[in-house]
Amino acid sequence: MTAQLCELRLGRPLSEAETAALADRLDRLPEARVGEVVLSFSAEALAAWLSDPNAT
Repeated sequence: MTAQLCELRLGRPLSEAETAALADRLDRLPEARVGEVVLSFSAEALAAWLSDPNAT
């Protein structure tokens, strides 16, 4: 479901790298933080968050 929400926000399918990054974030960050990012960040900010390996 989170991946689908990301895709809706971005307006395109997630790349393999973005899918892997999202899985990593879901493993190491609180669910509430990931939800906050997906629901409140702009498409550009969400893409940047997914591409930053150190993003929290």
